[in-house]
Parts: sequence; C-alpha cells; structure tokens
Amino acid sequence: MVTNGNNNGTSKFSIQEYASLKDVSINTVRNWIKANKIDATMISNKWFVHDTNIGNNQENTPEESSTNHGTNHGTNDGTNQQLIVEILQSQIEHLKSELEESHDKIKRSDMVIMKLTSTVEAQQLQLTEATTPFWKKLFRSRKQYS
Repeated sequence: MVTNGNNNGTSKFSIQEYASLKDVSINTVRNWIKANKIDATMISNKWFVHDTNIGNNQENTPEESSTNHGTNHGTNDGTNQQLIVEILQSQIEHLKSELEESHDKIKRSDMVIMKLTSTVEAQQLQLTEATTPFWKKLFRSRKQYS
C-alpha cells in the first residue's frame, strides 16, 4: 500500500492487495478498473487502486456501494487489520530488497567511475607527454643522468 502525500485519506493498493482486502479475485478487480467502477492509476506498467474507504474501515465493493449506501454488514475489523499489517510487512521486505539492489548498483557505478577516472588521467598524461617538444624531453633525460 502506498499512501498519497496529500493526506486526503486515499491509499494506493496493488491489484493483488486490493483483491485480498476486498476478498475478490484479481480478475474482478481488473474488470472494475476497466469498467471505471474503482479509481486506479497505472505507474510503471503496474495498476494501483485508489481507495478512501480502506482507511475509514468501510469494506464495500463497488457493487455493494451502490446498493448498501455505505452500510457495513459485520466485517471483521481485526482480520482486516491483520491482513493490512501482513501486506505492509510484505511491502517493507520488498522495499528493503529494492534498497539493497540500489546500493549494489551505486557501488558498481562508483567502481566504473573510478576506473574511467584513472583511464582519463592516464590518457591525459600520455597526451601531455605527446605534446611536449622533443628538445624538452631530451633535456629532461640529460638532467636525469647528470
């Protein structure tokens, strides 16, 4: 679950998470998205469902919302909270692994930058040496033997 920064009570859930929370199939959630029965956004080729009702403990599906007018028929809040906790823990683990992968990528990038920097420095030294006039090189070598 991703909570919007504007604190309007809207949370974003993946299709799988939303299906679990609403106790429906993933295909049902996809059909609701296609039929515009629920608000969803695609981010990086992945759908996220916006739901203001989850935070308010209203567990109505799109069909129930039109017939029940917001009434709650005995949903088990403890079970829903436990499910949300499990989903959040799963997301934390996923984000930790993504963070570790990002750190590894940064380390690899730093290594590449270090190698390229040393290569550039060596090429600059060669260029300096190549542009030095012959007579300066000759006098430098004579001073070394004196």
